[in-house]
Amino acid sequence: GPATLLPQTVKPPNRYVFYLLPGATEQARALINFADTNLGLKKSRAAVVYEEGVLTTVAGKAAIDQAQLRGWETIANTSFAAKSFVAMQRAEELKKQQVETVFFFGDNTQTATLLAAANTIEWRPNLFLLGSLAAGDLANAVPDGFKDKIFLAFPTVPSDISTEGGAEYRALSEKYKLTPRHRASQFAALAAAKTLVEGLKRAGADLSREQLISALEGLYDFDTGLTPRIIFGPNRRIGAAGAYMIKVNPESKSLASASGWITAN
Repeated sequence: GPATLLPQTVKPPNRYVFYLLPGATEQARALINFADTNLGLKKSRAAVVYEEGVLTTVAGKAAIDQAQLRGWETIANTSFAAKSFVAMQRAEELKKQQVETVFFFGDNTQTATLLAAANTIEWRPNLFLLGSLAAGDLANAVPDGFKDKIFLAFPTVPSDISTEGGAEYRALSEKYKLTPRHRASQFAALAAAKTLVEGLKRAGADLSREQLISALEGLYDFDTGLTPRIIFGPNRRIGAAGAYMIKVNPESKSLASASGWITAN
């Protein structure tokens, strides 16, 4: 049935598993697409820098692959061993290489120290991140000189929750006395359940595993009321393949929308 966890990098993908939200691969590809199409940075000297870990490596390799697919002219690919990031050294190396655009996949602390080091040496590149890795208290760590230069990918945003979806969640929450501490997970679980129910309805009374798979593959632009609209298909197992782009305003120490939905294609 529809899963809420991050898509796994299994090849070939498991045809019996459907994911609602994008994983690190799709979000990283969407970052490249946004930097290219929306900001015109394809011709800038760029670098993908990532920690050697499961999600960070997946994101880094996906960004490189997508950049190559889209014909980026100059993009370096560098990784660093887990927990061995030296921010000043890396910032000085990238500045020396005249890098103007960085796709960085590390944790919140690594991102903050890279920003501080870059500001110290007066190097202010465009910086692209995964919100799930680097969001935290990042807005407060961004130096003023980085206005309109830092962008994060998020798989979902509060505006995905429609009036009807919010009301449905609140009714369930009140009925079953749900704790508010895990609201995001609860939204995702409810969205997965609604998607499964829609698949069961479309499969009909004479239900089989293959009929359910076929019904789910037929979902196109399905609105859960809690997530981006879902599109599945015979060769598509990630319902929302892309990301929203959010930018950091260092002056107000806040996050704001930079674009609508950006696909990972």
